[in-house]
Amino acid sequence: MKRPFSLLAWALLVISPLFFAAGCGDDSDDDDDVTVQYTLTITPPTGGTITASPASADGKYDNGTVVTLTATPTDSAAMMFEAWSGDASGTTSPTTVTMNADKTVGCTFKEIAAGDTYALTVTQPDEAYGAVTLSPDGGSYAAGTEVTLTFTPEAFYSGHGVDTWTDDLDGVTGNSTTITMNEDKEVGVTLCGYYTVSIPEYTGGTATVTVQAPGETTPVALVSGSTVKAGSTITVTATPAEGFIVDSVFQSVPVINPFWIAYDEELANTASFAVNDSRLLSQIYAQYMGGYSYSFDAGACFVADTTGDSYNFVNNVVYAKPDVKELNYDVYTPKSATAPLPAVIIIHGGGWNTNDEDIMRGQARSIVNYDGGKYVAVSIDYRFLATADGGVNVTMNQIIEDCFGAILHIQENADTYGIDPAKISVTGDSAGGHLSAVMVNMSDKIGEGGWGTTAGVYEFVPTYMPEGMTVAQAKAAIQSSILAGAPSYGVFEEARLTGRADAALLPYIAPQSNIPDTSAGGRTLAPQYVSVGSEDTTVVSDNNNGDQAEVNGPITYYNALLAAGQSATWRLVDGATHAYFDWKPDPTTQATYNSIGEPEMTLMMQFFDTVFYPVP
Repeated sequence: MKRPFSLLAWALLVISPLFFAAGCGDDSDDDDDVTVQYTLTITPPTGGTITASPASADGKYDNGTVVTLTATPTDSAAMMFEAWSGDASGTTSPTTVTMNADKTVGCTFKEIAAGDTYALTVTQPDEAYGAVTLSPDGGSYAAGTEVTLTFTPEAFYSGHGVDTWTDDLDGVTGNSTTITMNEDKEVGVTLCGYYTVSIPEYTGGTATVTVQAPGETTPVALVSGSTVKAGSTITVTATPAEGFIVDSVFQSVPVINPFWIAYDEELANTASFAVNDSRLLSQIYAQYMGGYSYSFDAGACFVADTTGDSYNFVNNVVYAKPDVKELNYDVYTPKSATAPLPAVIIIHGGGWNTNDEDIMRGQARSIVNYDGGKYVAVSIDYRFLATADGGVNVTMNQIIEDCFGAILHIQENADTYGIDPAKISVTGDSAGGHLSAVMVNMSDKIGEGGWGTTAGVYEFVPTYMPEGMTVAQAKAAIQSSILAGAPSYGVFEEARLTGRADAALLPYIAPQSNIPDTSAGGRTLAPQYVSVGSEDTTVVSDNNNGDQAEVNGPITYYNALLAAGQSATWRLVDGATHAYFDWKPDPTTQATYNSIGEPEMTLMMQFFDTVFYPVP
């Protein structure tokens, strides 16, 4: 029997064409595809014209377009621009309007009366940076005069320029601009640094660099040679090629060019860096080079993945934040380890006021990969002397306290990193050589007696203290666990620390002045491996011919250890200069480490073996 045709079926039959008509038509008129435009109407003024840039035949502009308006008198000898009207305001031409609605603008011109004059007052920037000059010169001008203002930087600040003009030139940019004198006017200027960015190319991968300018929300891709302004943020992203790993992404920081370049680095595939005047304008650089540097490198460095997946890496462990800077360390643990291992704690150099733990990563990789993985490497950072890292006036004893605090934090977390907390060795280069020697020689000076609050008493309180641990317990934990030291091309004598602390305090921070004499009942220190390059002129005086390395500098520290009955090993590295244990993105530093630092690390590790893995 046939089923009756239902009312529902009738309804669907009637309605469905409506659905098809509404839903299946051409969607080319969809609102999402329509660009919103607004109309700019220019009211023709009497006595002159208004021009718009970019020009538009029909007066329509896309939403957000910034249009520059210029008012020009028909007879500049008889008339001058007076003021904008409508949706533009002010008494300066040119000006701009942003097309986010329909807008109407006009302006007025006025006759130049004979003898009318107006004053132009300029608020100059800090004279150290440069000055604004006027053309024509003066300060009082006949009505209608067009005055050119130009900022010229001083030589030391050659990369500084105008961020924006202010007052009656509010919002105008560029180092040179003009103003028409149609009334008394005032002008000021704000400055900022402008930097040229180079993006070096390295074997093993590629780097992309973007910049986000202050106030902007969208990053812009950079090419080598681009200019960026202070306050911007650059982001570096590294892509390694097959067979390579990312060594670091970086921004270079001038220190003493061409002798020394420091880097802000992150041991990661991507990182962001601030374009910061206070960081990039190195006073030391300026003293040597006669002015500040307004260029830096940004990019990524790669190394061959020769070791494979041989160690676990923990980056930027924060152990304290006593001031503005977080104090970090990095940990390199062999994956082959089956039991807790001795740790080699590395303290970086850099004059106590630059670099960080990343600069010792070449040394850390050599340690963790040595002889199949017998040691955990830990590279630590500390506060910088004085105000070099933007903090309060940091003193040398506080830096020493940072290093003691790092050791305590590492011991507290030893299980996490596969470390035997009772088996610690310390090494460091240059300033880190000094600090590593302090760790070995002066752990007995840890205490609560204060730093000079009592006459003749100078004691260290570690920056980090494990919860529930007393200072006396911290002292015992550090003293009993530091079993070897290897201070490399360091400074140890009071005279060589002059300027790093008040003269009266030098005996309390100099490791050479704090060597216990075993013949007089002094305690026995951990054995030390003291080394320096034969051509080092940084910590060896008057060494221009390489003939002084066995006369002054670290050799005197080594001899003082022996004279006090302490155990020490001397290593003079033939042909080496300073800082051969550093690792930076530049090929020269890496080549130095590979040719000198790497083989020297093998000898240092063999020394540590005599302590931690003695042959029966």
